[in-house]
Amino acid sequence: MKELTFALVVTALIAGISAYFLKLPVVATRPSIIDSTAKPVEPPVVAPKKPPKAIERSANSVTESTFENVDPIVTSSPIPPPAPVRVPAPVIEVHPVATEQLREITLGMPASAVVERLGAPALTAFTTQKGSAMETYVYRRQAGRDPVLIRLTDGKVAVQPR
Repeated sequence: MKELTFALVVTALIAGISAYFLKLPVVATRPSIIDSTAKPVEPPVVAPKKPPKAIERSANSVTESTFENVDPIVTSSPIPPPAPVRVPAPVIEVHPVATEQLREITLGMPASAVVERLGAPALTAFTTQKGSAMETYVYRRQAGRDPVLIRLTDGKVAVQPR
């Protein structure tokens, strides 16, 4: 019974706080709370606005007759949209990695040293896990073999490539 009472009190408290921050209207649940003698609120009466005063024109003011001798701008056809610019995709040369080169990669080696020895990877993947930066470099081997995966944690080799 105590658990149910506690749950109802917490639910009512959360609902009240939510209603306060969401500025929901308060609804009376018991008729005795509502004051039946209160007068209905009437909206305030807004006075009509006065029309603006007429502006006197001086001799230097611009009038419609000023533009009578000016030719209107005429365009014969709408302006065509600009032609799309085609940018060629960057070409990245990917060279296969030899098994001898993989033996040079050791645990704890920085990522920059891996790229210096093996070149740019064919594919990289990046994610974070428990606050650590996790990278995977994918290199191509000679034809017919599985790709080489080098896993880095916080910029250092974490798994020895095979």
